[in-house]
Amino acid sequence: MKPQIHFAHANGFPSASYGVIFDALAPHYDVCNLPLIGHDPQYPVTNNWPYLKRQLIDSIERQCDRPVIGVGHSLGGGLTLMASLERPELFEAVVMLDVPVFSRWESWVVRTIKALGLIDNVTPAGRSKNRRTHWPDEATAFEYFKTRGLFRNFHEQCLRDYLASATRPSPEGGIELAYELAVELAIFRTVPHSLAPRPNQIHVPSGVIVGRDTDTVLKRQYLRMKRELGFQSMRVPGSHMFPFEHPLETANDIHRMIDRLRHRKVA
Repeated sequence: MKPQIHFAHANGFPSASYGVIFDALAPHYDVCNLPLIGHDPQYPVTNNWPYLKRQLIDSIERQCDRPVIGVGHSLGGGLTLMASLERPELFEAVVMLDVPVFSRWESWVVRTIKALGLIDNVTPAGRSKNRRTHWPDEATAFEYFKTRGLFRNFHEQCLRDYLASATRPSPEGGIELAYELAVELAIFRTVPHSLAPRPNQIHVPSGVIVGRDTDTVLKRQYLRMKRELGFQSMRVPGSHMFPFEHPLETANDIHRMIDRLRHRKVA
């Protein structure tokens, strides 16, 4: 029986966007995923994401018959870690792709920034709120996205998979974003300042893979995860979006990280 991966996506990027990675992992793992975070009214977006964490836990319990290797990119990685802290028995291991974990001091800073209404200045919400959401056709959308900063270095198939999963026919003609912009913004604005675990709270072997050019995980956060929290760690070429920039390499890196974690136990 192959090990089972449960995957959770980054904010704005449905899990189907990661098809190249899933296909590369499939010979070694049974891969299931949480298709779309934050769009089910049963799991509303609220401060610190408690319902989104519940959505991920419910997804695992519904789809998986044994402890999983929880893999998540950005939002999905944070939720996976949060779920593993609450329900460690559901997990064999956790692999986070470019996810920051806060210190106590950073947690206080983020909480204060949210309370002051300044969170758009320090999260992608400030850039995302003016995002274009409609195009006359898929070809136009593809040409639009491939020149945008966030998407510029995407593997072509990843960009096509993103367009197929994140857009839908518009009632006005053409296509529009299916990943609701209001949901994306709400997720950024309610980022959990509480994601600041202590070493004695982590009971699942955990690892983090970080893009060398990331603007999301600070060096001190990466080193804290590695040195204080005992995470296995890996730095790889690419930005915060490295799973889309180098999908085949990312699948191999996930495989390598899992191999490390499966030979490691946490007290």
